[in-house]
Amino acid sequence: MRILFLTDGISPYVTGGMQKFATGLCEELAIKGVRIELAHCTYKKNNHIALDNIFSSKARQNIQIQHFHFPEHKIRFLGHYVWESWQYSQMLWHSYENQLQEFDAILAQGFCAWAFFRKKIKTPIFMHPHGLEMFQKSFSLLEKLQKIPLQLAMMDNIQKSPCTISLGGNLNQILAQQGAKRVEVIPNAIAEDFGVRNFSKQHNTEKNWVFIGRNEHRKGLFLIHEYFKHKANFSANLHIIGEVAEKDKLQKSFINYHGTCNEAAIKNWLAKSDIILCPSLSEGMPTVLLEAMAFGVMPIASDVGAVRELLDDSNGILIAPNSLESLAMGIAQAENMQAEILQQKQQNAWQKSKNYHWDKVADLFIHLFTNA
Repeated sequence: MRILFLTDGISPYVTGGMQKFATGLCEELAIKGVRIELAHCTYKKNNHIALDNIFSSKARQNIQIQHFHFPEHKIRFLGHYVWESWQYSQMLWHSYENQLQEFDAILAQGFCAWAFFRKKIKTPIFMHPHGLEMFQKSFSLLEKLQKIPLQLAMMDNIQKSPCTISLGGNLNQILAQQGAKRVEVIPNAIAEDFGVRNFSKQHNTEKNWVFIGRNEHRKGLFLIHEYFKHKANFSANLHIIGEVAEKDKLQKSFINYHGTCNEAAIKNWLAKSDIILCPSLSEGMPTVLLEAMAFGVMPIASDVGAVRELLDDSNGILIAPNSLESLAMGIAQAENMQAEILQQKQQNAWQKSKNYHWDKVADLFIHLFTNA
């Protein structure tokens, strides 16, 4: 089997959940013998893509990479990303239009297949829009306005796509509302060796909580800051992983800012942590939650996107998005939780993460391609 995989970039050359997904899926499909033509883009003038740094030796035998420069415009206007995405999709089309008969299927992330949908082609296309954040609830007029170009563009892609892949949860309803012709639910995943092989959490007197993510509005770090702003004390140490400007940092003895960390450092922090905070305003199926759960870390997370597929009362705490009151209640519930109950939820979270390994998810994609 040979597939064309159109991506918005791969990790670590481009940062983001979609990029981690692309890298992980490509690795596992290639190991299983699927031959992959991987279209990859970067936002910097860097032509050297070192396969040795990304994929295993076994996977590299079945992966060919073609590198593109994402067409960024100097002037940032409303809808600039939509226009750039359309141009990128056209670049992909012109690169592959005469080779499509060589592929058994096309898997396209985000807007990558936009230009392909406007052509008559026989090769089956599967679009994966991931988080569909543009259709999730907005919390300001400015946010609503900024989403309009993205909504119109994604609606056009969804309605033209023969098959759209959903991460599940609330995203299924969004796709149905936007007129998707056919929806296949396939979750996010992590590597099987990510996390701990056997669950073990010590009853430490001093607890460690963690937030991992970018300091952008939709990730909800501002809610964490707002909650702790007037707190003189806290029953745990809170570790913030990700770049935070000095002006945004809280000067609290129990809050520690560690900046951007590599994967090894993130694993180290997760191994030490008891609870992860994920108060996002919108999400798909966050990789960071799966990674934390694989280390037996109990999540407090917003009920957005496909998060409900991962969490319930047995293994975490679901909170309302963009609600300081709901976040406060979730934190208080976790603070007052008996040690035995916390440990049980942590173990349940660890056990649940085993359902989301790349080996299983890659098999779902192979089945989908085979039966196209």
